[in-house]
Amino acid sequence: MSRTGRIEAQFATPAVERQAVLLGERVRQARIARGWTQADLAERSRISPQTMLRIEHGNVAVALGAWLGVFERLGMLESFVPKVDALAMLRSGRRRMRRKTSADDGLDF
Repeated sequence: MSRTGRIEAQFATPAVERQAVLLGERVRQARIARGWTQADLAERSRISPQTMLRIEHGNVAVALGAWLGVFERLGMLESFVPKVDALAMLRSGRRRMRRKTSADDGLDF
């Protein structure tokens, strides 16, 4: 049985691609700060060195589990957990307040 699926990189928006590159850079910086090589972090994260390289380059086609394993090994996992449970807010009938923008304040620049 062959595995077919969509290639995430084909569907990623430019904004998603930019954020992935920034996350990859944060991973690289955290790895270097710990004095680890890419091979060290790959082994600790139970992924291949090639996948580690792809993560540091911000490749959106890398499986979420691989990204999360790297974040966990670097102690970064908690920084990606939402602080607010959006589903709980919806169930309780509360709505997220819209943030006021400069367009709302009546100032013209």
